Amino acid sequence: MYRFQLIDVAVGKPFKDELYERWATWMLEENNRLGLTLEENHHHPSRKNALDWINKSWESLKPSSILNAVDK
Repeated sequence: MYRFQLIDVAVGKPFKDELYERWATWMLEENNRLGLTLEENHHHPSRKNALDWINKSWESLKPSSILNAVDK
């Protein structure tokens, strides 16, 4: 079945994993630094944060990694 989902396996998964790591790191660091809101909720990232994570996650994809995934 993975052969029919090549883009998901070779590009989507590594991209989403990297994006998740950036978000999780931000949530831990920023909410530890700021604490909870007055309503006892976690702070949320700004749009700029999210766009930066997307850009950096996309840039972190290496063509060699994608080709290796395709070969498998």
